[in-house]
Amino acid sequence: MVYAHDGQRPRSVATARAGDGSFLFLSRPALDFAITGGIGGYESLHSVIDIQSWVRAAFQISVDVSPADWDPALALRAAIWQLVRATLEGARLPAGAISVINTAARSSPMARQLDGSVSPDPSGPSGHAPAWHWHTPVTVLGVLSTVARDAIEVLAVENGSRLRECAADECALIFYDDSRSGRRRWCAAQRCGDRTRARDYRSRQRTTK
Repeated sequence: MVYAHDGQRPRSVATARAGDGSFLFLSRPALDFAITGGIGGYESLHSVIDIQSWVRAAFQISVDVSPADWDPALALRAAIWQLVRATLEGARLPAGAISVINTAARSSPMARQLDGSVSPDPSGPSGHAPAWHWHTPVTVLGVLSTVARDAIEVLAVENGSRLRECAADECALIFYDDSRSGRRRWCAAQRCGDRTRARDYRSRQRTTK
């Protein structure tokens, strides 16, 4: 499962194929949904099938998505992006975006159910944790509510204090800094971090010649 018990991702970056590209899973459900497109002309959601694919990759569940779900899903994505940008820039939060997220969050979210078994969890005191699954059937409204509630938690409950923008010059991705030090610079070390270090190394090599 991409997202761990607390709603955050495992520490290694995850990707999944979309219809015309890849989904990138860097941090929290709300932020990872926001970066599926609408950024500098980039887009990975081209149809309701792609929304189904994102949900399946993110939560390891299947959900039926109809054409009527298209506009609400993209409206929520745009609202999250607007609020995140405003928070990072210290600007006033757009009222329209707030309304969209609040409306989505009022629907019943996805619900976890205990399995009655345990699964490995190195962070737990016993090295294990109770296993769980998502209650089914899952609806699109439930998925969007879960994403919207995560956005509210990141922006309001946690005061946006862990929101970051990738330090790479050519990258506009935002992410949740889950590092212990709170000093994570890259959307993913093995993505922009490695590219930047490699470019800096080549630059130093040319300078010394």
